[in-house]
Parts: sequence; C-alpha cells; structure tokens
Amino acid sequence: MATEKDYGLASLVPLNARTFIRNIMREEGDTSSLLAAEDFTPEQIELIYKQVDEGRVVDKERGIIQADSYGDRVEELEAAGVERSGRAHPSFIDQLKLSFSDSPAGAAYNLGTTLGGYTAIKNSDGTVTIRDTYNWTGQKGDPEGEVNMTLSDFFDLLPRIIKDPEGAGNVAMRSIFKNKQSPVEFTLPPRQGVSASTEMPEGFRAGGRTRLI
Repeated sequence: MATEKDYGLASLVPLNARTFIRNIMREEGDTSSLLAAEDFTPEQIELIYKQVDEGRVVDKERGIIQADSYGDRVEELEAAGVERSGRAHPSFIDQLKLSFSDSPAGAAYNLGTTLGGYTAIKNSDGTVTIRDTYNWTGQKGDPEGEVNMTLSDFFDLLPRIIKDPEGAGNVAMRSIFKNKQSPVEFTLPPRQGVSASTEMPEGFRAGGRTRLI
C-alpha cells in the first residue's frame, strides 16, 4: 500500500531524515512549508490526531491547541522496550530500525524527531491545520539561549556522534547550520463526516484517513 507521496528515490528515505535534508538544502528566504500532509503515513497521521486530542487548549473559541510529539515518542519507545542511551535517545541500530518502521514506536519516533512541539488549529470544515517551525534548541535566535558550538567542536565530536545519527543531527544544527530553520504549515483531512466540498490533500479520500493506492 502506498503511504507517502511519490518523491521517487526520496520516498524511500524516512520522514525524519528526508525533512532534515530538505531543511538543509532549502534556499535562503524560502517561506513555503517544509512539510505537507502527503509526507506522513496513515499511522503517523493517526498519531497526530491523537496528540491533538490530548493537547493543551490555548484558545477554545479559535480551536487552537498545542501538542507535543515528543511525549508519545518516549511512551512508545518504553512500551516497545527500546534500549535508550538517554531519556529518549535510542541506540544507533534502534534509531535506524525505528526510522524505517511503520510500528507505533516507529511512527512516534519519526514524529518526535520531525515535528516535536507544534500548534494545531481545528478548522470549521473538520480539517486540522498544523503549524510549527522546524528548528533546534540552541540554534541562532533561540530565546532560551544559543549554543556556542564551533565547526571545530563538531569535528572533535565526530568520532563519537558518527554512531549516533540523531546526536549528529543535533550537533550539526547547532554548529554548521545554525541559521537553518523552516516554516511548517499543512492541513490534514477531517477524521469523519467530510463534506463533498472539502478539498482533500492529494492521495486521501473523503470520509477517512486512508490513502489511495
């Protein structure tokens, strides 16, 4: 079954890695959304719905909710018995397995290493719009403080982080790519009761979350 938009060979790359590469390769000043609804598998979309349902309501009248994919990532890793070197940091082998997996733990890991915390807006037509900034703590402009990590620091750490793709990404974004941040805004189809006039993202059909093959 097809689960993601056809990007050729790129569709074989896991969501977290594909998004990371897109962010790095984007031209300066590109304000288009880094992600689209078609990038996510049905399992990942269902998990987003779950996070929105359980998220903190910021503005009830406007349907604005703050959700966090990091919490589910931790819970699913624990439920799957994944060995972690930190609070939510799997081993090198498990990082690769989870990134390519369609399991609940895999879906949670991909979302947790792609979206993190985000804002969801429930629209009147039943759709949900997701807004976020694809960025890292410690990058340039972080209100909590910029991490002063030089290129030299990166190469000093390279022998250790080469066995840790997630850690390598964190270090790279805080040293080499400190300015690389991208806007994220996409709209998911409603879970049920979709009217015929509602425009659905490519690859989805009205009345559900199932992708067309």
